[in-house]
Amino acid sequence: MSALISTAVFWNPGGYLLGVRCCAYPVRGSAPEHYQIGEGGLCPIPVFSKLTTDDLVRNIETLINDPQYKRSALEVSQRFRDNPIHPLAEATFWIEYIIRHRGARHLKSHGAFIPLHQYLLLDVLGCLLLGAFLAIWLPWRMIRRVHKWWLKGESSDKLNEGKKRL
Repeated sequence: MSALISTAVFWNPGGYLLGVRCCAYPVRGSAPEHYQIGEGGLCPIPVFSKLTTDDLVRNIETLINDPQYKRSALEVSQRFRDNPIHPLAEATFWIEYIIRHRGARHLKSHGAFIPLHQYLLLDVLGCLLLGAFLAIWLPWRMIRRVHKWWLKGESSDKLNEGKKRL
């Protein structure tokens, strides 16, 4: 615990309890968490695609030297600690709860138990395929009928011309 207190900067979110500043870089799936931390004033948010080593060093130095980030980290720590149950006790409770209730199926998401055809969204796929089929088949069918009607009209005109000559 004493090693964490002397830590100046965490490379990822994780300094909530002890008020340690976090150096967060949004990459793919973890981006929402990192942006939330950055908007809260716990760290500057760099653009990952344009990140250089100079930017990284500059951001870490800013985190260490700027008192605003330390104050923000301490405020978040105070809010995090303002909890009637210690986080370790709460985690222990939930682990024991799940063991006592044999996996706690009632706490699992209903999405974990849906049938395969619903999971694969086969009804949506069927509607999309039907729509695509109708979007192709109906115009093709209409063009074919108009073409037959047009040819039928031309053949009757030719027949009428032949009768007039006789």
